[in-house]
Amino acid sequence: MNDAHSDEGYLQTLLETINGKLDSQQQELSALAAAVTGRHTPAVSKSESRAVRVLKAPFRFLKWFFKKLFINRFTRLVWHGLKSLRRSGFKQTAGKVGRKFRSGGNPPETQSRPELFAVDADIYLNRSFRDLQAIPCQTMDKPVRRLNLVTDSIEPSSLLGGVATALITATLFASRYGCPLRIITRNAPVNPRDYYEILRLNQLEAPPSVTFYSDYDRDKDGKKIFKLDVSSEDIFFATSWWSAEAIRKINLRKRFFYIVQEVETFFYPHGYMHYLCSQIMNADNIDFIINSHYLCDYFQVNHPNIAERGVYFEPAFSRAL
Repeated sequence: MNDAHSDEGYLQTLLETINGKLDSQQQELSALAAAVTGRHTPAVSKSESRAVRVLKAPFRFLKWFFKKLFINRFTRLVWHGLKSLRRSGFKQTAGKVGRKFRSGGNPPETQSRPELFAVDADIYLNRSFRDLQAIPCQTMDKPVRRLNLVTDSIEPSSLLGGVATALITATLFASRYGCPLRIITRNAPVNPRDYYEILRLNQLEAPPSVTFYSDYDRDKDGKKIFKLDVSSEDIFFATSWWSAEAIRKINLRKRFFYIVQEVETFFYPHGYMHYLCSQIMNADNIDFIINSHYLCDYFQVNHPNIAERGVYFEPAFSRAL
């Protein structure tokens, strides 16, 4: 910016010098004309003779010519281009010229900005927190009692202690009460072989009926063509606070189960996710299944809602292992 002002100042000074010289020559010409005609009028007068005006015409043209020559967009571009070549070299100068042409010659502050559009807050949050999206579902006309285990994945890479414990617990529950078991995964496709491998390692029998469903391929709004059939007889079994939040949005029963095996609020700083997790921990429509009496003792002091509405079990390795 300072270079631009200095260049314009230099051109303006040059123009003023030329104009001064032309003005002095006009005055000398006017004095000469006055001496020839015998008139002693001022050098510049409204009553100048036609001969004087004719003699001044070339000087007026020269003044106009030099002004147009030095004070215009083209000469400024040439001037700046020569300075850039001298300072930065050909490569950087060519880059500057290319950027200038691509921008249409407009300064950055006058360039058009991308059009802004409004997004509904609920839509934004739904897209931002994919794990909390409701499971795509449709209501069945004929109620069917099933136990529905909802988890992220049952792939071998995800089968840590918590997921395997939840699968075993749901299997024993479904076998004892004779109800079908449906395993629902949300973040990865479900492969029945992974479930039956867990049963084989622990020497467990599968329930009478086991089905599988996954909505890992839902779109950004949580929608999917092939929906989950649900009824008022479906019993849901959450394995994390975010799966519990997803179940709350579709559950047609008053209550559902949640196997809690950690203090999940510890995973988040105080913020939006911590708040949502705390809401689940304090929900009054969830029956909690707590992994170990140690965790239950902690909840009795810090989250009494979970201890009051839950039961605990002691984890153990299968004798088959």
